[in-house]
Amino acid sequence: MAMRPGVILLREGTDTSQGKAQLVSNINACQAVADAVRTTLGPRGMDKLVFDGRKVTISNDGATIMKLLEIAHPAAKTLVDISMSQVRTPLLLCTQRGHKRSLLLSYFWLTQ
Repeated sequence: MAMRPGVILLREGTDTSQGKAQLVSNINACQAVADAVRTTLGPRGMDKLVFDGRKVTISNDGATIMKLLEIAHPAAKTLVDISMSQVRTPLLLCTQRGHKRSLLLSYFWLTQ
């Protein structure tokens, strides 16, 4: 019995890139998000100024920054969604800043 290929339904105009170039693109997109949040960590964490076209927000809270970013890249958006799920998880072990750590750890895991 021959195996038939699976059917994949995509929206018209969807990019179906594969291979090493797509992997590099995914890592670069995740790195851009991680870099935006990384400098807010620690005692010398810096504030970020985010302008969304209507109002200006100044914050060093990673969750706020990630909510305000308009991310179009699927891999980077997935990374932010995973990180934001840390904010909504009521675990005792999850600190208030667990979302930043999960985002950065995910990025470093990707690059290894």
